[in-house]
Amino acid sequence: MGSLNGFLWLCFWVYFFIYRAIDVENVEGAGNVEGTVFIDGRVAIGSTDEDFICATLDWWPPEKCDYGTCSWGLASLLNLDLNNTILLNAIKAFSPLKLRLGGTLQDKVIYDIGYPRQPCKQFVKNSSDSELFGFTQGCLPMYRWDELNNFFKKSGAVIIFGLNALNGRTIKPDNSAVGPWDFKNAASLIRYTVNKNYTIHGWELGNELSGSGVGTRVTAAQYASDVIALYSIVHDIYKDSKVKPLVIAPGGFFDANWYKELIDKTPNSMNAVTHHIYNLGPGVDQHLVEKILDPHYLDGEANTFSSLKSILKSSATSATAWVGEAGGAYNSGHNLVTNAFVFSFWYLDQLGMAASYDTKTYCRQTLIGGNYGLLNTTTFLPNPDYYSALLWHRLMGRTVLQTNFSGTNKIRAYSHCSKQSQGITLLLINLDGNTTAEVPVENVEGGENVEGTVYIDGRVAIGSTDEDFICATLDWWPPEKCDYGTCSWGLASLLNLVSFFLCTFVIDFSFGFWYKMLFGLLSLFRAVIIFGLNALNGRTIMPDHSAVGPWDFKNAASLIRYTVNKNYTIHGWELGNELSGSGVGTRITAAQYASDVIALNYIVQDIYKDSKVKPLVIAPGGFFDANWYKELIDKTPNSMNVVTHHIYNLGPGVDQHLVEKILDPHYLDGEANTFSSLKSILNSSATSATAWVGEAGGAYNSGHNLVTNAFVFSFWYLDQLGMAASYDAKTYCRQTLIGGNYGLLNTTTFIPNPDYYSALLWHRLMGTTVLRTNFSGTKKVRAYSHCSKQSQGITLLLINLDGNTTAEVRITTKTTASKRTQTLKSQHGSSGSRIQYSKTAEIIREEYHLTAKDGDLHGQTMLLNGKILAVNSSGEIPPLEPIFVNSTEPINVAPYSIVFAHIPMIDLPACR
Repeated sequence: MGSLNGFLWLCFWVYFFIYRAIDVENVEGAGNVEGTVFIDGRVAIGSTDEDFICATLDWWPPEKCDYGTCSWGLASLLNLDLNNTILLNAIKAFSPLKLRLGGTLQDKVIYDIGYPRQPCKQFVKNSSDSELFGFTQGCLPMYRWDELNNFFKKSGAVIIFGLNALNGRTIKPDNSAVGPWDFKNAASLIRYTVNKNYTIHGWELGNELSGSGVGTRVTAAQYASDVIALYSIVHDIYKDSKVKPLVIAPGGFFDANWYKELIDKTPNSMNAVTHHIYNLGPGVDQHLVEKILDPHYLDGEANTFSSLKSILKSSATSATAWVGEAGGAYNSGHNLVTNAFVFSFWYLDQLGMAASYDTKTYCRQTLIGGNYGLLNTTTFLPNPDYYSALLWHRLMGRTVLQTNFSGTNKIRAYSHCSKQSQGITLLLINLDGNTTAEVPVENVEGGENVEGTVYIDGRVAIGSTDEDFICATLDWWPPEKCDYGTCSWGLASLLNLVSFFLCTFVIDFSFGFWYKMLFGLLSLFRAVIIFGLNALNGRTIMPDHSAVGPWDFKNAASLIRYTVNKNYTIHGWELGNELSGSGVGTRITAAQYASDVIALNYIVQDIYKDSKVKPLVIAPGGFFDANWYKELIDKTPNSMNVVTHHIYNLGPGVDQHLVEKILDPHYLDGEANTFSSLKSILNSSATSATAWVGEAGGAYNSGHNLVTNAFVFSFWYLDQLGMAASYDAKTYCRQTLIGGNYGLLNTTTFIPNPDYYSALLWHRLMGTTVLRTNFSGTKKVRAYSHCSKQSQGITLLLINLDGNTTAEVRITTKTTASKRTQTLKSQHGSSGSRIQYSKTAEIIREEYHLTAKDGDLHGQTMLLNGKILAVNSSGEIPPLEPIFVNSTEPINVAPYSIVFAHIPMIDLPACR
């Protein structure tokens, strides 16, 4: 380690000036925590544009209202007071400030330059369902365009203009926009702009038409064709200009498949790829501050940044990533939240995170307008975020450094090389209202030990799991299922696994015979069975891929009745697979799904009417969509026992950056948003249903050989188990037990892959009571703890994602309402958890260290405490034996390793 003495003064100044956190007097009742910022100054992890800070100006008229509040005033491009001195000076202070002109209504704007010839009417509110976005078509008069450009020249702003991408298209009943973009009106505006010698930095096509769209949507293939057309127009009109404007698209919400197709089809036609961020949900949400101050929630957006970065790196394009619009909370934000001091926590954290993923520009919604403006809509006075943005702009240079904070996760840390000066600038954000952080700075050199402490709050549980939390899936895919040229399913289907495994030649695959075989085998395994029913039966698939009509349940009811008559035990009947939200292949509305779940519940209750214990009714087995899930849950308060969702957050199995994502703690934290949102929906509803992860394979399309079936995947899998349990998920079903490239067992040999042993250790060691656990050290160490299973004490799971550093981990527990804690050390301490030293056995802990053979993360051989885990010649699972260590010594977590530590001597109130 080496200190950064040469430029620490600047870091301290920034830290102190913004957050008042270094060496200041304690607030009464508050505590101090120590931590270290580790900065890897060897190479940059990203770079930004010089004018990284950007803000938007929108089209919304004064009549734009949300939740009864009309917050836009005269902030539209059409009526904003360009003579206001504060506005002018606010922009000039950045010298320059990048401005993006656009928003929802941009796609309904006609430019009044003679084509098409029609009256230049302004937006009029029309709330009828037939009027897209709730307003009629608007118009930009050329005199106003002249006024705007004169103002931009005077203020020194750098301008991005969003073009009307819906022009000429037809909106279909399914809300898709079809047909090519009619670019003649936009081309006339561009030509007018060039003739007037106005400077435009970039022309952006459309607003929020990607993926599922907002209001309407355009396919990626059509959008690519339109981007190519825009590129041709720009290069033709600017053919005599040395510097040509950027061609930018699509200005929408990130959808990995949609964006990948667009990028792949425009390798030479697009300069910047823009996406929008409103990850806090609607402005009306009463939990916005709670989300802003939750570090796990903040980390959620890392998935989007990382996925887009991966798509760009793996494509032939030279385009870079921008955040084209980010207001945090959609529908105009929330007064006294998104325009108040608290929002700087979200905003600055977003700037830091975006830059660390090589985002070049970040456009804040808005400069002025709505409840999320940098300036007050009425007075033009700067809101707190204006000053946060200005400090960033003046202090944070373009070069981004790898930065980690080894302390409470409530401290967020980012650093850049300083702007136009020597040294670095460090940004520290303290999300904790009770604690002052004392932060030294160290340079990371690698290959060394770091110390850290696990803090376990043992007063009350934060969640509980089912006793059989660990679950795995068996799928229907036949041998012919192939992905990216690889056929990885073999004889792992429910239809042929049984016969293959029993070495039985089945001639008659009649329904009854197959079913007896299946349940005979499952009974032999003593498995607890959830069966997924055919939810598409009887429905009609429409041209827009929606499935309409009610579920025809007669076939399913016959299966359930047959099962009862044969005395087969089913733990739960689940309706459907991946039909929620936008669906996979097809989709069903939440209202229809709710009706079908109610029907399933009625069937189950009727057929099992003579049974004391009835199976669970489970749904929907899909990808989480907050609005869709909320509607389903609200409409089935007494009919659904379990709510299931699926997780493939690493993207497609073909992605060459899977390992990079798995080892990125920010990326791993991204799934916390889903867990947190579903938990909130359940807690605020009338249902008694609980949350399950019904299927999780990490990487869709069968995974990736030597990644999702190798040692490295245990980092993802065990972290997922720990995170899911901490958000009160009761069961976690891994895709698959066998089949594909993500099976717990090898598809051909049935030999356990590394994740099998990880799952088995979890199942044997981690009890049902979940404890709040934080690690005060490098972010590369992940920590989770539960009360131990069928034994005294607790079990701690530690995951080291760092390949160069060994973590020396001590444990501190909190057991009373006071701030007193107990740390495991070799001397006696104060009261707290009951830690006994009277007998030698009582201060011994059991440790299970998991590592890859020869350090090969892609290897399929796992070591437990240095010994190979392998079945014997009889096919028996090896014993999982711990090593015994004195509990007063720190736990040493080697680079790229996983440790389960059972500590019997810690007796916590939550575990009694």
